[in-house]
Amino acid sequence: SLIGYRVQNVYNLTSNNRSFLLKFSIPDSKFNVVLESGFKVYMTDFQRPTQPEPSNFTTKLRKHLKTKRLTNIKQVGDDRIAVLEFSDGFYYLVLEFFSAGNIILLDSDLKILSLFRFVDTSGNVQKCQYDVGGTYTMFDKSLFEEDSVTFHNASFNQEMILNWISRSKQADKEKKKIFSIEKLCFNHASYLSSDLIHISLLQNDVKPSTSCLELLENENLLSTTVRSLNETQAKFNTLLETPVGEITGYILSLKNPLFKNDQEPSTENLEYVYHEFHPFEPIHKIKDNVKVDTVKGYNKTVDKFFTTLEMSKVSLTRQNQQANIEKRLQFVKDEHAKKLQALDDVQGLNYRKGYLINLYNEQIEQCKEAVQKLIDQKMDWKNIEKLIKVEQTRGNEIAKMIKSLNLLKNEITVSL
Repeated sequence: SLIGYRVQNVYNLTSNNRSFLLKFSIPDSKFNVVLESGFKVYMTDFQRPTQPEPSNFTTKLRKHLKTKRLTNIKQVGDDRIAVLEFSDGFYYLVLEFFSAGNIILLDSDLKILSLFRFVDTSGNVQKCQYDVGGTYTMFDKSLFEEDSVTFHNASFNQEMILNWISRSKQADKEKKKIFSIEKLCFNHASYLSSDLIHISLLQNDVKPSTSCLELLENENLLSTTVRSLNETQAKFNTLLETPVGEITGYILSLKNPLFKNDQEPSTENLEYVYHEFHPFEPIHKIKDNVKVDTVKGYNKTVDKFFTTLEMSKVSLTRQNQQANIEKRLQFVKDEHAKKLQALDDVQGLNYRKGYLINLYNEQIEQCKEAVQKLIDQKMDWKNIEKLIKVEQTRGNEIAKMIKSLNLLKNEITVSL
């Protein structure tokens, strides 16, 4: 859709310092493209807030790309690199989506004019590959001579999977780690989506987490796994052959744990929050707490997902702040309640003590008089304790009330 359009301007987005907005236009038609270094690039139908002043890198892009016509877009093989060609090869804008990502502006000779992120070239990276003035070596101009998309028309068979198991056993002999069937398939056909593999296995009644060693003993399981892989390959090719605008996208939303059930859902009280999106129905992830939205057109799916996610960040931040305030307030309330309860307990205990002291006042006085008489008789303190124990065994009610003596402090502990 963008090929043939000219760059009207380039802006920095306010969402983060790695995001840019590229505006393309021709008479009576405009397109906006959101680009985030190392993460995403897509066309958007929504308005995005931009920075009032461009960064140095944005200024360089404006200087070289403004009014230039986009003539081609290519992916470099199976690598996570997209290349935008301007003015039939006068400039190239390279979008790297591996590692920390990068955006690199090249001239017609693939010399680097500017780059968003400077990379340390002292390691294994080829020298001058990421230096201004150096030659970018990840592709050459023959990339734009290929008109068709490269498809992986692999056909899987039992012998192939058995070889995978054999190689995996040798590689993981020291680790003593056995792959599941799903992991085995994805490791050796990594261009396929792991979710697609998972779905195909489930649809053929194969448990994805089953150990791959069971394939050596169960021929039916092996043949079913082969059939699942070939079905995954067919689904993958169908997705590639289908125009992007005709692909139905699926957006999965998770229940917001901060949602207030006593209030109606709103922008300030989000019931569901976007979690992930797929170009196929992710039946293995649809659960009771998951909401699924469908969008016609995969680019529109991506646009709606990220735009809604960015818009909901403000509401989620407010909800988190409110939840933290309520949590701290509840903590203070609980602490105060504990202190008040402790005071009530002490007050209640003192009340009971006072009540019992008044109730048993005569018996307490008798205890005091009995011990005082023994002290006045100059009896040894240990003998006094022994005498009290003897009287307790004889059933003396006054003696039974005395639990212990601390004559050094003139204290008698009485049980009422």
